Amino acid sequence: MLHRDKIVTGASEEASGQPDVTLRITPLDDGAGLRVAGEIDLMTRGEWARALATAAATGDDLHLDLADVTFIDVGGVTALARAAMNLPVGRRLVLHRPSPALRSLLDLLWGPNPIIEVREP
Repeated sequence: MLHRDKIVTGASEEASGQPDVTLRITPLDDGAGLRVAGEIDLMTRGEWARALATAAATGDDLHLDLADVTFIDVGGVTALARAAMNLPVGRRLVLHRPSPALRSLLDLLWGPNPIIEVREP
């Protein structure tokens, strides 16, 4: 669901009392991209893909702060790569502080890609 300044999605609490699995996506302070926290999996992938598509439709390079992403599945990485490939010519997807697992999946599945830039702090 979309709130004014953030997208929040999650699975409802199970009868076992397990906590919700939630993905939080908020705009970066400078408005140049998104800050992402939580898990990107089958339950949250639709919101992830929609947020990427919406953010990619505006501005210059698309910056994603991924420091607080605790899990991303192959489908989530695929959505990320597709968003990069759909950017207008001359724009890049800039990943800030992605996990080693995410970096490995990107390299394994898509190899070096000049459209995707990884930045560490």
